[in-house]
Parts: sequence; structure tokens; C-alpha cells
Amino acid sequence: MTGGMEPPLTLRHAAARIAAGSLKPTELLGRCLERIERFESDVHAWVVVDRERAVDMAAQADSQIVAGQYLGP
Repeated sequence: MTGGMEPPLTLRHAAARIAAGSLKPTELLGRCLERIERFESDVHAWVVVDRERAVDMAAQADSQIVAGQYLGP
């Protein structure tokens, strides 16, 4: 794919990769935020994107997974 971006994941595939340990929630969030930044000016799908809170929540999920407390999708 051009621009260095990976193709988008389905929610099911992303959840399976997170459960398997091959994708971190923070990595998935980064990909999502990149897509929002890239396409939002054309799509206008978001009223508000709270990046700070999303980053905090993804980091918390990363920590929970490392601690063996994966809560699922």
C-alpha cells in the first residue's frame, strides 16, 4: 500500500491479533488515528476525536494485557 500505511483491519481480525499478542491496543489506535487524520477532511465522520483519552485508554489496555488481565474485545 502506498504511503507506508498498512491496510485497515476488520474489528474481528484486530481483536484476534490483540488476543494472540501480535498487536497492541496502542498500535491499533495509532493506525486508527492515522486513518482519521488522512481521510477525515474528506469523510467528515467525526465531530470530536479525543486523542488524549484514547491514548490513555489504549495504554491502560496494554498494561492490563501484560498483567494477564485481557478483558476481550
